[in-house]
Amino acid sequence: MIDAENAVFGRVREELLPLFPGLSVLNDAPDLPETLPALILAEKNNVSYARALAGDGNERYARVTYLVRVVSDRAAGGKTGAKSIADAADRVLCRTGFQRLSFSTLSGKDRGVTGFVGEYGAVIAAPETEDKNGEPHTVYRIYRK
Repeated sequence: MIDAENAVFGRVREELLPLFPGLSVLNDAPDLPETLPALILAEKNNVSYARALAGDGNERYARVTYLVRVVSDRAAGGKTGAKSIADAADRVLCRTGFQRLSFSTLSGKDRGVTGFVGEYGAVIAAPETEDKNGEPHTVYRIYRK
């Protein structure tokens, strides 16, 4: 299995934290995180990309889907704040090569929170190691499919 979740999560977290101080960025969380606003990014699906399976049994590509949830307190920025965070995460993922599959208002049971949920998909190649400033660096190629 090609596992790029940590790399994708790290990229989103690295780019969003400077833009939104105080944002909690999580890769798995309960229905309502302890601190708000929060962005939760988790891998929803990871399957072999059947169109590129090799005869030797080695997986060279995987089709992945990530779920992004942004939750905000209605009293502190509410929907507008959540939308700004969701837009920033959307830009990072789309610029990286993911395709937005869905995006909608979060239908929460808790009356005090609001937010958005989106799904993003791509085909990811098996990791390669590249030399970066004399150090090995893992690279995942991401393709919109």
